Amino acid sequence: MSYHWSEKITDYYYSNPELDTVSILWKGDDDLMREHNIKVDESDQQWRDFVSEIPYEEIDRRTNERHEEFREEFRVAFREYAERGNVDLSSNSGDLLVDKDFLFKFDPENFNHKENLFKLKLKLFEQVIVADCGSDIKFKHAKTFIRKATTPLDVLLGYQVFLNGADLIKKDKEKFEVEGIYVPLD
Repeated sequence: MSYHWSEKITDYYYSNPELDTVSILWKGDDDLMREHNIKVDESDQQWRDFVSEIPYEEIDRRTNERHEEFREEFRVAFREYAERGNVDLSSNSGDLLVDKDFLFKFDPENFNHKENLFKLKLKLFEQVIVADCGSDIKFKHAKTFIRKATTPLDVLLGYQVFLNGADLIKKDKEKFEVEGIYVPLD
């Protein structure tokens, strides 16, 4: 049987995690790309006609290829994001300033942790994006937040204001008391 997409298919893939729907992209006679969705149903004649043209193995292969293309796009975007705010968190001697215990099990009584917290703050203030931020009140408040931070995660949250437009959410009446940080996810 012939369908409006027959012999015009440009792509096909499972379009949901349940793998019960296939999206078919096809180009019409007017050169416009269109999408047609088919429910995976062996009792449906349209589905049987489709799999006679494109077997299950090909749908699986193309779906996996497509997912890998998206994963690679994500990897590239993540690398670019990481490089945009690239901070060398090593000391002058080359020692790494942070480790997992320092970040996630910070102990304010531990001398090395307190010392590394201070070094982390200094390192961030040396970054061009912070040093050259100007006199905008938002950045002044962010610098104050970083100076007063008592954990490395708070320091890094404050640094987000400089990197990606995060905003400090201040308490109403207290000048430099911060209630939280809004980090946009776009």
